[in-house]
Amino acid sequence: MTKQLVIGVDVSCAVKKRIPIVFAEKREGRLIPLPVKELPFAAPYGHGNKLVVEHEYNLNYARQIR
Repeated sequence: MTKQLVIGVDVSCAVKKRIPIVFAEKREGRLIPLPVKELPFAAPYGHGNKLVVEHEYNLNYARQIR
């Protein structure tokens, strides 16, 4: 059986702090976070709440961390 997972990322994370990433699955209409022991990569650093409203900055930021 195949499970569908959702990945959530908080892009408005504080400057110089790693972006929180969560993996979740849908169960009975609710998203349930899944525990992750380790990731094969280090999460990127956030750029702060101030820049979250800057559309072009966010597009470029997303392209860099793919």
